[in-house]
Amino acid sequence: TTTAGAASNTANLTVLAVPTITKAFSPQSIISGTDSLVTLTLANSNGVDLTGGAVTDTLANMSAVTPPGPVGGTCVGTTPNTLAAGATALIFTGITIPANSTCTVTFSVTSTILGAQPNTTSGVSTTQTPSPGPASNTPSLIVYAVPTISKAFNPAAINSGGNSVVTLTLSSTNPGSLVGANFSDTLVNMSAVGGPVTGTCVGITPNTLAAGATNLGFTAITL
Repeated sequence: TTTAGAASNTANLTVLAVPTITKAFSPQSIISGTDSLVTLTLANSNGVDLTGGAVTDTLANMSAVTPPGPVGGTCVGTTPNTLAAGATALIFTGITIPANSTCTVTFSVTSTILGAQPNTTSGVSTTQTPSPGPASNTPSLIVYAVPTISKAFNPAAINSGGNSVVTLTLSSTNPGSLVGANFSDTLVNMSAVGGPVTGTCVGITPNTLAAGATNLGFTAITL
């Protein structure tokens, strides 16, 4: 008769889900040359820690802040812990993503390129899941230039008690409209004649001035 030999040992196959990553700017809109904090949120749906996490972030039309800024967040082991000023090709390694949880990597960026600047971070690879997971979402950092204002009197010379028209010219170099603009004008040694406020700006408030007014404030302007 044929007798079967002993059964094999029992091997376990461990199946792990790849980690995911999301990206956000705070604030999402900045004035040209100022800073926004980037938060990368790494998520691990497995019942074990994922170690040796690595992710790359190629910054398009933006860069790490000047002077060199710290790398923060809640992820343990993130390397490097500072970024060189002006860096654009970022690589983070050594990250541990806790089991059934999330952690964050944070750093600051700046830009002088006006408009919407979209940016995506690579998927995350780890020692346990060496093939990177899906790339992050693609948020945009919105960069604005501050508007400018110039002032002129017409005529520039009057007799005592005469009138001159003040023209305030507001300018914007941004690709989109600016709303809710406001400014003040404190009249020194002069006062408003009183009457309508005119011009080409849309939405300006108030649309009339009291005779003798000197502390003027204009709001709700769209450029």
